[in-house]
Amino acid sequence: MKLNDRTVTLSKPTLPEGKIDIVIFDEDIPGFGLRIREGGSRVWIFQYSRDGRARRMTLGKFPKLSAREAREMVGPLAHQVGLGHDPAAEKQEARTDKETLGEAVMAYLQVKKSELRPRTFVETERYLSETASGLHGRPLDAITQKEIADVLTRIAGASGNATANRFRANLAALYAWAARQGKVAVNPVAFTEKRPEQSRDRVLKDHELAAIWNALPASDYGAIVKLLILTGQRRDEIGALRWSEIDLTQLGGFNGVINLPKERTKNRRPHMIPLSPAARAILATLREQAGDREFVFGRGQGFSGWSASKAALDADLAKMADWTLHDLRLTCATGMAELGVAPHIVELVLNHQSGHKGGIAGVYNRAVNGKERREALDQWDRHIAALVAAKPKLKASGAKPGAKPVKMAA
Repeated sequence: MKLNDRTVTLSKPTLPEGKIDIVIFDEDIPGFGLRIREGGSRVWIFQYSRDGRARRMTLGKFPKLSAREAREMVGPLAHQVGLGHDPAAEKQEARTDKETLGEAVMAYLQVKKSELRPRTFVETERYLSETASGLHGRPLDAITQKEIADVLTRIAGASGNATANRFRANLAALYAWAARQGKVAVNPVAFTEKRPEQSRDRVLKDHELAAIWNALPASDYGAIVKLLILTGQRRDEIGALRWSEIDLTQLGGFNGVINLPKERTKNRRPHMIPLSPAARAILATLREQAGDREFVFGRGQGFSGWSASKAALDADLAKMADWTLHDLRLTCATGMAELGVAPHIVELVLNHQSGHKGGIAGVYNRAVNGKERREALDQWDRHIAALVAAKPKLKASGAKPGAKPVKMAA
């Protein structure tokens, strides 16, 4: 039989008893055949002899690989056999020698562990080690744009566009690193789709802020969220606080400070956060219970139970519209502005300094603005205390925030 798309489609051979497949060879091209399995699947094969033994290699599945395409593949392979090569063995050897994505991930994470901030590294490791695990066995330079696009589509469907975009960014960074190491020639992530994300301008209303505060448990998570409300800092800056970064000394009108080193801030600049009375009281109580712990919250790298703790809190705030911990930062910035705090002081409190000056000028500016930062956070502290004491009732969910948010960076 001459094997072509028509004859292969029409061919329905009966398998001999006890056999799970049968091979039909082409009448024109030696070694070119079609293997038909019991379930009906059809696979093109090329069979040849090497050292007196029959060797067989798979070319591809029909109909994804047409008869014409399969026939064109056989000619070069037959030529290699005639020159003394063993294409099936060489193909297997090449596959074995190729670095897989899983191997590249391990090497990449080893490099990045000393370069990334702890929390960033944890997220990078999760995306590349867990989310990308389905591709780990594939050769790094053989993974196609379509394969990655399919994974991104599944992630977006299951976890949303933002999660798909974070995975895409981490995988693209890995391939960019691999290209610099000479491991790949192209980045298959580069032209995949970056999905649209809905920007958030969620400023919590006063009654929502009070409801959150009053619903917080007496736990590490409860203390963290209260400090986020009082200071306006980023989640991981507070969640990974070390006692070495905190000075609870009350001198010169200060209730103490948090001094974040540049390694722990987004803009890589040291950041001083004056403690308001309520913030100091929270940390002073925790200090009495801390013993010799390095981290204020959690163990190892700091607090880690974010998702479960937020879910439990949301269950107690069932009537409240959707919100995130980052909304507390935006709410703090907007609230201080509404209380009359100057915009540049709000920026300093949140560590959004622009036009940063170094040397003596930078030291002078930080010293002068330290007093204004303290006064701003103390004023915000009094505002929060008044809201919490009033204990307003939580309104039905779905109400839109009334305050106009301050424009600020992440």
